[in-house]
Amino acid sequence: MAPAPAAEGWLYDGLTARRWPVRVEADSERPDSLLIIRPEHPPEQVAAVDLRQTDRRDDAVLLGRRDSDGWQLGLRRPVPPEVAARLPAAEIYGAWIDRLGLPQFAAAGVFVTMMVLALLWFAPTWLAPLVPQAWERQFGATWLGQMEADLGCWTGPGRQALAKIERRLSPEQPYLITVVDVPIENAAALPGGDIVLFRPVVENAGSPEELAGIVAHEMAHVKKRHVTEALIRHFGFGLLLSSVGGNAGTAVTQMTGLTHTRAAEREADRAAIATMLAADVSPAEAADFFRRVGGAERDEGGDGDEPQNPVRTTASRFPEFLRTHPAPDGRVARFTRAAEGRAFRPLLNDEEWAALQSICRAPIEGAPDDPR
Repeated sequence: MAPAPAAEGWLYDGLTARRWPVRVEADSERPDSLLIIRPEHPPEQVAAVDLRQTDRRDDAVLLGRRDSDGWQLGLRRPVPPEVAARLPAAEIYGAWIDRLGLPQFAAAGVFVTMMVLALLWFAPTWLAPLVPQAWERQFGATWLGQMEADLGCWTGPGRQALAKIERRLSPEQPYLITVVDVPIENAAALPGGDIVLFRPVVENAGSPEELAGIVAHEMAHVKKRHVTEALIRHFGFGLLLSSVGGNAGTAVTQMTGLTHTRAAEREADRAAIATMLAADVSPAEAADFFRRVGGAERDEGGDGDEPQNPVRTTASRFPEFLRTHPAPDGRVARFTRAAEGRAFRPLLNDEEWAALQSICRAPIEGAPDDPR
């Protein structure tokens, strides 16, 4: 009987440093195994599934065992077909990728990545309602305290006028509205119910109703807990669990760096319109703010035929789905339509409005104390 075809080679068994000469045959009893024959040892049966190719050289095939790092088998070429048929295929990209296939593995990777990104994006929406309101109030108070001490505007008549707007818009749920002397035309809601207006928002507003629209929008962010959602999205849940430190500049930077999702902005717009209508305050005046900051109106001082300011109109050139805020023109239309066919009560008289717009200037001698 002719001997079985065998491959010649060598073996490092992982137990000694000796290089053993070996012959490797296809196991006649088990179609999925090889027999390794070396001097002074009985034949060693090795399942093909336990082997892996570690290298392919011109003169040899190198194999390792998955359960032994020091074990190495080398087979000199040419390897008989009977033996070669039982050798594991070479791992090009790695065991899992080779087994699944590169295109399928890449598709699975893209799918998993998209799922993780979706989870990270939507998780704040799910987590925000679970945050205790006591944590929100403590966080907001700490943040506000950093700014109030150094940047707060305190003239008595101005504070009284601001409190009148707050009571008109929200007679049942109190909000603490603070104006800070920071040269940014913006407003921000804080966790727990505080609202911050930056000085230019107050000074540049064309009417009390325009300012009320901004305040109502920020009230909606507080009520819908969009602020906590944005904090989790931007800084992580751990920020609410840690103490907040820093100075007024740090607080302003963090606050103005927060952005809400487009869905949250739309929801806040709808709630702001509903709040203003319930308070008998015209939403049409609030549209002026969106025209001014969104570039929906022509440059002031022009004759009406001049092109729009390119800086102001940059945002309006982008389609709405590419922005975090809804398109300015759409917001103008929504606030304007809500006021059609209705008459509204004035919000402040001229004296109160003048006092509010000068809230960040030196207090008048003898003015009443802060109404809070």
